[in-house]
Parts: sequence; C-alpha cells; structure tokens
Amino acid sequence: MSLEPGKIQIFPTTKNLKINLYMRQITQGPNKNQILVINPNSKFGEIVVNDWRLYDSRDGGNLIARFQGPNINASVDNLQNEGWYISSNLLFVGGSYKDSTLQVMGVFQTNNWSIVGGTGEFSKASGNLIMSIEQEATNLRVMKIAISATYTPPKQAA
Repeated sequence: MSLEPGKIQIFPTTKNLKINLYMRQITQGPNKNQILVINPNSKFGEIVVNDWRLYDSRDGGNLIARFQGPNINASVDNLQNEGWYISSNLLFVGGSYKDSTLQVMGVFQTNNWSIVGGTGEFSKASGNLIMSIEQEATNLRVMKIAISATYTPPKQAA
C-alpha cells in the first residue's frame, strides 16, 4: 500500500502498564468494604458489591486505586464456592493516573481477570490482572494484584 501525495498516516502510540498493587478485602466490621445485597435461599444468585482499596504496599501504604463493582455468584453447583463473576471498575485515585479507570471482568476463583477497556490515560486498554492471596485472617484478606496492560493514551495538545 502506498501513500497518495499529501496524505499522512498517523499511528497511535501504545504504552504498557506493569504494576503491583495490594488489595484489602474487609468482610465484616465498621470498615468493611463489601456487602451482600441480594441473598436468595441458596448461594446461586447472591450479589455482593465491593469497594476494595488498592495500596502500593502490602501493609497499606498509599491509596492508589479502588476496585468497585458487583460480584455475582453465577454457579448453580457452587460446591467449592466457585463461579463468582466480577465486572468492576478499577478507579485510580492518586498519582499520575488519577481519575483514569480500567474495566475488569472475570471469574474470581481463577485469579486471572481480563482488562477489557479503560478511560482517561488508559484509553483502549487491554490486558490482565493476576491475583494472589498474601494474607488471610477472619475478616481481612490481602491480595497482590499484578496488573499488565497495553493502552493508547489520549493525544497531548501540541
């Protein structure tokens, strides 16, 4: 394919994001950050809404983002507490990515979720999040979230 005289092709620049954050899931008490909003007679159909905080260190540190959205138990069998569907926004609240989002989908138990879009700095984002449990107590679970994404940042004014 050749260019016609006077025609210019512009290819957007993509960037990569690789970052580890630590998510704190608090299920009970005054600081809980998730709540059961629909509780049918079985586990199937339960809906939990979360507003999990993500920090730059395992022990808390700086608040970087919030993981907000519903979790739906979509497994009829649910023998091993499997089948929690997640569709959430990861909203960056601090740092250079403030007010940008990543849209995340997946099944909670796989520990590997898809990044299916983004806003702000993360326009046209795709990639994945890999979750691993770092600490587990009665009402607290700390999870390492390894984010790997490719995105097209918005054009900068000339």
